[in-house]
Amino acid sequence: ERTGSEWWTSDETAWVEIDLQIDCIVDDVKIQWWGISKADHYKILAITNSGEMTLVRTEQDQTVDIAEEGRKCDQWVNIPGWELETRKVRLELSDGNKDPWNMNMLFGMREVVIFGIEKAKFANVALPRSLELIETVQRGAKTLQEVVPEFSKVFNKLGLFGGMTKESLFTGVS
Repeated sequence: ERTGSEWWTSDETAWVEIDLQIDCIVDDVKIQWWGISKADHYKILAITNSGEMTLVRTEQDQTVDIAEEGRKCDQWVNIPGWELETRKVRLELSDGNKDPWNMNMLFGMREVVIFGIEKAKFANVALPRSLELIETVQRGAKTLQEVVPEFSKVFNKLGLFGGMTKESLFTGVS
């Protein structure tokens, strides 16, 4: 195809690094593999602004949408985000699959999509969402047990609630 919209290599191992340009909290990563040249094993490392690399995900964390399950070629996979402040995302690939077009490519990606929010703007999203969840419980639309998993996801992203703990936010809520 050589449209410039894909990346591939015949190397036995490879890595790709994506610079987000700002410090982010990553919520979700989606990869569309090129043909069948996908990595059977991969690591995702979060790189902080200071350059520290931390393993945050592997292929074991991925899910595949039902619509993609039977798809052998150009499959999309979903990888959940992580709580660590991230400046760059590095994908380390191993155990590739040779393409069927005799190009001898072991790894290929059509697209990598990273969803997240700038760290500086996260508090503007997290605090209102947590208050919305509390109001949902107070008006009886959901039980506390029903909102705790979502609240924990929001709270754990950064813990930015003006020094408040999860427990203090739920004081008086039943």
